[in-house]
Amino acid sequence: GGPLVGGTSGGPGYDAYVYQESDGTWAQTAKLVHNPTSTYGSVAISGRAMLLGSWANGKAYVSHEVGRSWSTATPLTANDELGASVALDGNLAAVSGRQANGAGVVDVFQLTGTAGDQTAELDAPDAGAGVCFGEAVAISSDTVVVGAPCVSGGAGRAYIFTEASGRWQESEVLGAGVVSTGGGVMGSAFGTSVALYGDFALIGASFGNPRSSLPNYGEVYATVLASQTPAPTTTTVPATT
Repeated sequence: GGPLVGGTSGGPGYDAYVYQESDGTWAQTAKLVHNPTSTYGSVAISGRAMLLGSWANGKAYVSHEVGRSWSTATPLTANDELGASVALDGNLAAVSGRQANGAGVVDVFQLTGTAGDQTAELDAPDAGAGVCFGEAVAISSDTVVVGAPCVSGGAGRAYIFTEASGRWQESEVLGAGVVSTGGGVMGSAFGTSVALYGDFALIGASFGNPRSSLPNYGEVYATVLASQTPAPTTTTVPATT
């Protein structure tokens, strides 16, 4: 199987650890040590490329596998503070952060060699400062899902962006119980976590499931994006707190 990367706290900062599976056994094969100003709090890997987010210094870094080792992490360049959450699909990267006005943003990069070219800046008119736009992000081919769990008093939303002919635009807004038009259950934090495979999306709502008699339980919503019948299937799971 392909490599797996994870970030963890280690002493004064956060490093990234790479694991490789062989005959059913996973073993650590590399460790990327943070530099004095960075802490690798969010990580993603695809093929021979790795993306590392460092919210501590507002940067995201890219590293490539060369032989049996990984290259020195190189920062991506953008006008925004980066690193809150990262996602990677092939050479296409999505990195969330914050604009100068405090509003959340997701920057899209095309990775080229040891660097990356910014190709788009994604935001939403109703996702200003304080709504956690970009707390979670996922990317698959020409689609990006952005979680904003603090919208509407913590009800939360997930924003869907699609690319066509080099231009990215918002195509859907998902909310707990209301798909394609926003909304949500107050306090459910819909969009705390997101995952995407093709046009199939999973969106986590980590707090206060009102349909459960158990406290601190959340939900995972599964939906096919841009479906003619977009009502999500829900599964109740323990919330992460």
